Amino acid sequence: ATLEAKNRLSLVKQRKLNEAHRLIVGLSEIMESENIAPWLKQPNEWFDGRTPLQALAEGKADKIWELIFHTKEGGYL
Repeated sequence: ATLEAKNRLSLVKQRKLNEAHRLIVGLSEIMESENIAPWLKQPNEWFDGRTPLQALAEGKADKIWELIFHTKEGGYL
């Protein structure tokens, strides 16, 4: 691969890592840090019975952000 292609790939990976970090920070504002990993693996009605990790894999990080904002405003977790 060319250097340009490698840089693009690195940029994509960097963006995904940044988004994952932001999500972890957001989740840590609504739950204890040690509960985040187990929560990501648990089916959740907010995600139509899928796990948050499945929602992420489907490109639906926005659903997790909705949950974070909803919970911060006193809604369900």
